[in-house]
Amino acid sequence: MENSMMPNEIAGMEMEIVSITLTPAELENVSGLSTTLQRVWRRRGEIPERKSGHASFSVHDAASISIAVALNRFGHSPAESMAIGQKYAVAALRCAMAQGGACEVIGTRENVRKFSALFNDDLSFVAALVGEQNSEFLRFLYSFDGEAPRLSDPYLEKIDELSNVSGYFVNLQAVGVRLLTVADRPLFKIRLGSKDVDKIALINNRI
Repeated sequence: MENSMMPNEIAGMEMEIVSITLTPAELENVSGLSTTLQRVWRRRGEIPERKSGHASFSVHDAASISIAVALNRFGHSPAESMAIGQKYAVAALRCAMAQGGACEVIGTRENVRKFSALFNDDLSFVAALVGEQNSEFLRFLYSFDGEAPRLSDPYLEKIDELSNVSGYFVNLQAVGVRLLTVADRPLFKIRLGSKDVDKIALINNRI
């Protein structure tokens, strides 16, 4: 199944981005939230209501819930965990984009060539594809001594020099990789410009 998104113009390129949807069983494999707990969280309004007869989840939902489950284990309430998860889901999707095969691109040869060049060379372009404002590639969500969670990268912090007593990390790269692995198919289909296409390309380069 697919979840349509509004047409976008990114870096001067017109495109329509469509994301896949995941089943409850796939979400359980991605996030660790069992199908039973999914129903509980849904009744409490913490995850999206069903839009049709069968429950399904967008890739953004799956990333949000994966982060929320991790935060819940660290003592955050489900509602608080979901609010944080929704805020930082795009960072996890950005990490998924850094892996091979995260998106399928449909367009003319010239448009696909231009897209591929931007995808491989421009971090802000990749961030914009998933709706992330920050062009930095930050892979960890962390909190120390009860502070509000924030994004960082372990290479920017010397852990052994920190004076904090307690804290936690959520590995957003692992969230993105697991999402892509469980889905076992591109997370996004991106149609460039005209619908009259003569090439389909699978973007499978690391950023």
